Amino acid sequence: MATDKQLEFFRYLFEHEAKRYEHLAERAKLYFAVISFYLGAIAFKFEDVAKFVRQSAVPVLVVAINGAIATAALVFCVLAMQIRPYEAIADPEDIIKRFGSQQPTDADFNDERLVEFTVAARRNGGENERTARYLAISAALLLVSVVFSMFVFVLGIATWRTA
Repeated sequence: MATDKQLEFFRYLFEHEAKRYEHLAERAKLYFAVISFYLGAIAFKFEDVAKFVRQSAVPVLVVAINGAIATAALVFCVLAMQIRPYEAIADPEDIIKRFGSQQPTDADFNDERLVEFTVAARRNGGENERTARYLAISAALLLVSVVFSMFVFVLGIATWRTA
């Protein structure tokens, strides 16, 4: 029989995953904004980028690879932002139907909620882990793309040809 303190502990685990879900969603929005701005700036200045590549010894393939890395960062960010299957604690109508003619004791009721909190927290935690992995990959790819861009920029300046 679950005590009220035990039930509160499992409720805390469930609520922790719900808060983590919100935190990850906010982080994904931030990453999406940064990556979109980065790619948008490149797209907006495409003519300047093309001129830069033509007047330097930077191979077009290197610039294309950098674009692919930044695009991959965006893809992983979007994967993190997708609607996630999130486990609810319980269906209230189902609980009431199971009462029948005799209401359960508080201890029996708490036992059922403890199981529901446990299952929901575990499933939601797994979804949050997947989302966190996607965001970590997205951030790493964005960092690689920015560092790679700086390398390309320095290489381009070092090999600049005046025409």
